[in-house]
Amino acid sequence: MTGYIPFVFMTPDGKPAVDEEGNLLITLQEAPPEPEPEPLLEVLSLLPANATPAERTLEQATARVGAVPTPLRALWRPDTCPAQLLPWLAWALGVDDWEPGWPEEVQREVIRASIDVHRHKGTVAAIRAAIRAAGYPDAEIIEGWAANLYDGAISYNGSETHASEDEWAEYRVRLTQPVTVAKANALRRILARVAPLRCHLKLLDYQVATFVYDGEHSYDGSITHGVV
Repeated sequence: MTGYIPFVFMTPDGKPAVDEEGNLLITLQEAPPEPEPEPLLEVLSLLPANATPAERTLEQATARVGAVPTPLRALWRPDTCPAQLLPWLAWALGVDDWEPGWPEEVQREVIRASIDVHRHKGTVAAIRAAIRAAGYPDAEIIEGWAANLYDGAISYNGSETHASEDEWAEYRVRLTQPVTVAKANALRRILARVAPLRCHLKLLDYQVATFVYDGEHSYDGSITHGVV
């Protein structure tokens, strides 16, 4: 049905036009036609012949839900899941330790490795996979570290210290990059969840890549001299 809308005449300087008595000069114009409503999505009805009009209308309305794109496959894949949904995907796949401050690529790698970590939990392979997913691909796991003997194999050059040998259930992790105390604690939590219960992490050693005295870091307790 066609309607009309009021139209106010304007003067050349952009002001409403008025007659001699000060009344606005108004006329009626034909309103533009209303857009045609989108047709309902026609679906094969599953309702019985005695269904009420309300039931049939509800059936047609809910049929549109199926037309909404729902990329479930993409949401369940670490490589294609939107970044803002990664924490929920990590929870769904049972990621043991999660840090919101991790870079996005590290978060995706942790999720990607989750199933394999759960499959091999309690083994050295699981420890390696967890360390690699946390961003330390070149880390070395040392089991059964033994004290050095006075056999002439090592010189007094400061590279080794006097210490008792590790117990049978202790192991060490040697990193090739320096870490802060906070990152070391996060890595310890990860290892505590994937390593066998009988094993004990003796220390994280990154003395091969310690921080240098270049003024970039402060003595605030956030870093150490190579062993955490």
